[in-house]
Amino acid sequence: MGNANSAPRASAASEPTWDVRVNKALREGFGITATGGVYLTGLDAVTLPTAYLAGYILGSGIGIWRGQANFWRPARGMGTLLVGMTLALPPYVRMIYAPWLILSPGAVAWAGLTTGILGVGAHLLAKPRAEDEHALALVVDPTSWGLGVPATISNKFCGATLIGVGLYLAAPGALRLAMMFGSS
Repeated sequence: MGNANSAPRASAASEPTWDVRVNKALREGFGITATGGVYLTGLDAVTLPTAYLAGYILGSGIGIWRGQANFWRPARGMGTLLVGMTLALPPYVRMIYAPWLILSPGAVAWAGLTTGILGVGAHLLAKPRAEDEHALALVVDPTSWGLGVPATISNKFCGATLIGVGLYLAAPGALRLAMMFGSS
């Protein structure tokens, strides 16, 4: 009887723990055969270009939101910043970053639409500047008024839309996966 009870305990003890199984699955999934740490783990042909593209879109949105005529500078700056942040991550985090995971056109459109609406709402809630109030008070020509106000709101909507799309693309695939299956 003692032998029958000790056999299941021995096999349970020999099973790998959850973290060892996850590590093994990640290494097999990414084709890493070495058992030691690899400094560039998680870097492939997709990760850094995706980080730059996400940052570029995000920076463009910030530039448009600010009303800058030349929004290329913040676009390039944010793209470079996200590449640097991706490289600064520990290798085990980069391994689960998977920027290509759970990307869909519908989700990109939804992220853009919702943040665009939020951007217009934030603009409308913001305290107007003195020059804005003065300009609106002096405007009597409906055509000039019609061109001024909607252009500002459309800039805020377009800028916020690009910010939302950039944030969606910059989010790790594991986070998008958790958001998709979080309630089940």
